[in-house]
Amino acid sequence: MRQRSLRPDLFPFDGRPFAVRMGVRPLDLRVWIDADEDLGSDLALKQRLLAERPDDFIAVASPLHGDPNTAALAAGELEELISSWWAGQGRAGPPQPPVDLHPIARCGLRTQEDWAIMAGTGVPVLLAGCVCFPTRWRLPEKIGLVATDIHRSVAHYEDIAAPLDTFLDRLRPGSPVWRANWNLVDDHERCQDYHPAPGRHLDCDSDDVADLVDLRVERQTLRRLPRTGAIAFGIRVHQRSLRSLEDRPDVLGRLLAAAEALPGDTFAYKGLGAFWEPLREWLRVASEPRAGH
Repeated sequence: MRQRSLRPDLFPFDGRPFAVRMGVRPLDLRVWIDADEDLGSDLALKQRLLAERPDDFIAVASPLHGDPNTAALAAGELEELISSWWAGQGRAGPPQPPVDLHPIARCGLRTQEDWAIMAGTGVPVLLAGCVCFPTRWRLPEKIGLVATDIHRSVAHYEDIAAPLDTFLDRLRPGSPVWRANWNLVDDHERCQDYHPAPGRHLDCDSDDVADLVDLRVERQTLRRLPRTGAIAFGIRVHQRSLRSLEDRPDVLGRLLAAAEALPGDTFAYKGLGAFWEPLREWLRVASEPRAGH
């Protein structure tokens, strides 16, 4: 069966020259949670990961790095808002998780989003997270850090570090936002909590690369919680094989242009060198205009 494509709003290629941008847009809270037909399978995978490897996917800052009580209170508030969102849809939503779980884990088991809580005076600290579907990073390595340290390995992050800190400080409860970022990955799994080996190479050619490489988009939301003042960061992963986009040559053309415009360090950070030559050849052909498009 042909894999369905991504929604048009999840194509973060706008044709502008490369720059590291926050790219935030106002968020309508009616679509704060992004739930689709994969809800059941995504939550089943989360339940398995949390049962088998909880310390890899749930983390709460130690007293040395932040206040665990603040983390629990903020996550509890987030859980209430998630329940209210489901009720606003006229749906009960997924079953309530066990009460002995940390509330940040309970949040993660009620949505396809992964969740992180940032709070603290001055520059906020990552106090808690339930992240089952990371893209080539590990939550335990980031807990207790500020945004600049969390993203230290991201090429050109310094270009937006100060503006992001200012933005987070000024974010208000009534002004939630969202953004999207993208990567190309040669791993079909939702959970990618590893750092790829440098110099790796995918054995493929332009005939099969579109089946082996996925477009992975993160729909990220930022919302200031009204009661605790913490920031809830939601990460919803959407992932489809490039083959699913064959009927969208316009999107593939923008993807090709965006990839070709990446500076060398960003290209390396995204790990595109493992399959770039066959992928570029396929994208060039697949993005050619066709009759009826």
